[in-house]
Amino acid sequence: MRTASTGCYAAPVLQAPPPLSLDQAKTFRALEAARSDLGTYLRLSWPFVNPGTPFVPGWHLDAMAEHLRAVTDGHIRRLLINVGPGYSKTSLVSIAWPTWEWLQFPHYRYLCASHSQPLSEDINKQRRDLVSSTFYRQGMRPGWALTEAGVRRIANNKQGSMVAVSVGGAVTGRHGDRQIMDDPLDARGAWTAKLRDHVEWWHSVFKSRIRDGGATVLVTQRLAGSDLSGDLQDRVEDGAAPWTVLRLEERYDGGCTTVWQVPRGGAFPSERPWLSVLPTSAGGAEVTFRDPRATGEVLCPGRHDDAAVRELWAEMSAATVAAQRQQNPRRGIGSIFPLDAWRFWHHDAARAAALGCVHLPSSFDAWCGAFDTTFQGELSSDFFVGIVGASRGAYLFVHGLVHRRADFRQARTIVRDFAATWPACDRWLLEKSANGFAIYSDLREIVPGLRYVVAEKSKMQRADAVSPLTEARQVFLPHPEIAGFDVQGFLEEMADFPGGKHDDRTDGFMHLAQWHLDFRRKGDDLDLPEIRSALPEAVAGPPPGPEGLPAVRHALGLPPVVSLALRGMQRARGRALREAMRRGVPGAEEVSSRIGTPGRHPGIWAPDGDG
Repeated sequence: MRTASTGCYAAPVLQAPPPLSLDQAKTFRALEAARSDLGTYLRLSWPFVNPGTPFVPGWHLDAMAEHLRAVTDGHIRRLLINVGPGYSKTSLVSIAWPTWEWLQFPHYRYLCASHSQPLSEDINKQRRDLVSSTFYRQGMRPGWALTEAGVRRIANNKQGSMVAVSVGGAVTGRHGDRQIMDDPLDARGAWTAKLRDHVEWWHSVFKSRIRDGGATVLVTQRLAGSDLSGDLQDRVEDGAAPWTVLRLEERYDGGCTTVWQVPRGGAFPSERPWLSVLPTSAGGAEVTFRDPRATGEVLCPGRHDDAAVRELWAEMSAATVAAQRQQNPRRGIGSIFPLDAWRFWHHDAARAAALGCVHLPSSFDAWCGAFDTTFQGELSSDFFVGIVGASRGAYLFVHGLVHRRADFRQARTIVRDFAATWPACDRWLLEKSANGFAIYSDLREIVPGLRYVVAEKSKMQRADAVSPLTEARQVFLPHPEIAGFDVQGFLEEMADFPGGKHDDRTDGFMHLAQWHLDFRRKGDDLDLPEIRSALPEAVAGPPPGPEGLPAVRHALGLPPVVSLALRGMQRARGRALREAMRRGVPGAEEVSSRIGTPGRHPGIWAPDGDG
C-alpha cells in the first residue's frame, strides 16, 4: 500500500483473527481430531450420511474403527467383521472409512461390492453425497476435487475412484487398493443356490482384483456355516495373509479376541478397556482386542437394550438367532435334520442295552442302496457317496456308507465293490446327474438291481419330504463303536444342511429315505417289470423253507441275467409273504422270522473305514 507522505509502499498490517467462541473452538478441535481419528469422523459426518437419524455411540463402533485404522496403517491386510444388522456397520465401514482415507490417500481406488447392484449403488451415492457436503469440503478441507460423481463411480483429480459392483457382476479391467465387501449375500438367499454362488464369485472373480499392497475388508452378518465368512475362515491359502476376524455377538457368549502387530516406528493405538498394547523386543507393539462384556450383556444398549433383544429373538428361529444375531451359525440348531433326531442300533443285545440303543432286528422287509455322484475327483469337488439301508415296518435302518472323492474310474469301482459288499441289497439307486448315467451304462449288466434316478425336485423339497422320518425318530444308524463309517461326520453334515459346505451324504440319505417312504406307501414298486412279468406263478406263494433262501439272496458268481431273475423271484415271494401276513395266514409270521435274515449278519458287512 502506497503512503501519502513518502509515496512508498508499506507492508500491510496483519490483524489477528477474532477469537473463537467456545463452541467454535470445540468444533475446530473436533474437526482437526476427525482428520486423524475415524471414530470422531464418523460422529461428525453422521448427520450428512443419515439425516434425521440420531447417532447412537457404542464401544463396538470404536472397536471396528480401531481395526479399520490398523488396515489404513498397513498392520492388517485382510479384515473380516461379523456383526448383525442395525449396528451401523455400513455407515462406518462402507461410507465413513473410505471417505476418511481419501483425506490422506486421495489416489486410492476402491472396489465396493454388495449382494445387489441397487444396494451397492445406494451406498455409493451416500459416499458421493458425503464428499460433496459442506462438512467435508469446508470442515475436512480435502486437497482434491471431484471429477466424476455418478451412481456407479465417483472419482477425483488425484486418480482416486470408488466403484460400486455387485456379487455376480463383472469387474474386468478394474483393480483396487481397497476391496470392501458389504453383505455379499441377502438373507433370503441363504438356503438357495446363491449361497454357493457368492462364494464361487468371490474366489473366481473378485478376490484377484486387488493391487499390490492393497487390503480387503469384508463386513457382513453370518447366514450359514458355508457362507463366505465361514469359507474364508475354513480355507487355508498358501502365502496369503491371514484373516483378522472381529466377531461381535449381539449378546455376549464368549466373544472373540484379535491380535495384530505394530512394527517399530508405527503409530500405537491408545489403550482402552477392550484394547491392550504391549511393547515387543523388536521395538514395536502387539495390540490385542478382547470383547469387554460380561456373559449375557448386549452389544449396544443404546440401540437394542436387553428387553428389545429378547423381543427380537422371540420372533426368530434358533438357527436365525445363532447366525444373524450371534454370528455363530451353530451346527444343528434349527436344522432340518437336527443332531438329536437320530437313533442307533447294535447287533449285540447286551451292548445295545448298555448303550441305550436298539437291538438290530433279525429280519427286514426290503433293502436298498443309493449313490450320490460327482463330476470329478479333485480336492475342490464334492464327494462320491454310497449308502445302504433296510426297511422294517415304519423304520429305516442304515447299515453302511462310503464317502470319498473319486473320478469316473474310481466311482465305477466304488459302485461295483460296495454292491458286492452288501449282497442282501437287491436294488441300487444311482443319481443320473454328473457322471451317474455313464456309470449306470457301464455297470448295469454287472451290478444286479442297478437303476438310475432323476432328482426332479430341489434339494430343499426332497429334504422336506423325508424330514418326517427323522422328526419321528424312525431312522436308526449303526452305533459308532461298530459302524464301518464316520457316523459323526454324517450327523454333522446332515445337521449343517442346507448351509453346510458339503451335502453329498445328505443327498445319498435323501434318496434312501425317499425309497423307504415309497416302499411303505406303495410296496415294492421298484422291481424290474421285465423280470416280474417273466416269473412263473409258482413263485407267487411263500417259499418252501429257509434252506433255499441264501442262494436266492446271495446270487453271486452267476451271470447277471440269472442273478436278476433270482432276485426278482425273491422279491415276488416277499410280496406274497407280506400279503399272507397282512391277511393273518397261519404260520406266515413264523416263516418271515425264519427267512428274513441273510446267511451272514448284516451288521458286520459295513466296509472297513470311511472310504
